[in-house]
Amino acid sequence: MDTSRQSIIDHLEELRFRLLWSLLAVLVMLVPSCFLAPGAIDLLIRFTCPEGTKLNYIRPMELFFNQLEVALLLAVMLALPIISYQLWQFVAPGLYRHERRIIVRLSGVSTVLFVLGVGFAICFVFPAIMRFSLGMGTEQIKPEIVIDSFVSLVLSLSLGFGAMFQLPVVVCVLVALGVVKLDTMRRVRPFVVTIIFILAAILTPPDVVSQLSLGLPTWLLFEASLLCCRRLDQRRQERERQREEEERAEREREEAEERERRQRQQMQPEPDETEVSYPPPPEVDDSLYGDPSYGYDGAGYAASGVSVTRVRNLTPGRHFSRRQRTRQR
Repeated sequence: MDTSRQSIIDHLEELRFRLLWSLLAVLVMLVPSCFLAPGAIDLLIRFTCPEGTKLNYIRPMELFFNQLEVALLLAVMLALPIISYQLWQFVAPGLYRHERRIIVRLSGVSTVLFVLGVGFAICFVFPAIMRFSLGMGTEQIKPEIVIDSFVSLVLSLSLGFGAMFQLPVVVCVLVALGVVKLDTMRRVRPFVVTIIFILAAILTPPDVVSQLSLGLPTWLLFEASLLCCRRLDQRRQERERQREEEERAEREREEAEERERRQRQQMQPEPDETEVSYPPPPEVDDSLYGDPSYGYDGAGYAASGVSVTRVRNLTPGRHFSRRQRTRQR
């Protein structure tokens, strides 16, 4: 099978293989994550909530499923290197060399930005939301926060901030690969900012604090990515100009070789097509071919010039028949 060109069935089979390996990695990491989940929830409560805050659960299996959600998130984070490797093995064969180099360089930046997004959400945004919500209680209204809403808020904020912090990487990849021009990104800046705040409203709880906490940093990261894309766009233009020069030099070299080949053909002498005359073959006495002493019936031929002439066979007597040799004796 030709591995350079695969059908859609081969691509789907390859995708299924990579997804199975990624799922297996998550399942393997889920076992230790189940033991780490209770401690992770306690650590989040002590770090993000005011001192003395206690959470409740009102359904029998609510705490178990919350711990399972946290364990699944931890398993995905632990299996992220394997998932990234499988994704790279699926995508890399369809990329050019410079595209692979760009993605490899930005993959580390993407991981750092995701960690920064999650850390920003847990260290700054989530504690501010908890202090604000718990501070609204009065003597007649006491806050009672259940563990389900607490875990859901943590997961939504963490994943939302981690995903939105990937916007600079997406912008840099699109500009570096030439999919979108830098001038186009600058012209559509108002639309991009609007989309950023719409996504911030979808990915965060329905409150202004969390939406602004996600929208404003993402907007600043988008502006910073435009500054970084200026250098990437210059490199892309230089690479395209160098490729055009190489292609032009290759065409000039081929044209020069073609001209040289035509000149050699013109300098070669034309073949002499005059008819060559050969002397007539010598006449042979056919009377000797009937002599039985030679033991040859006169059917021999030999090439002479361009014609075929019958020749006399002077073969010695060893070709005589047995009766003729007996008579000679």
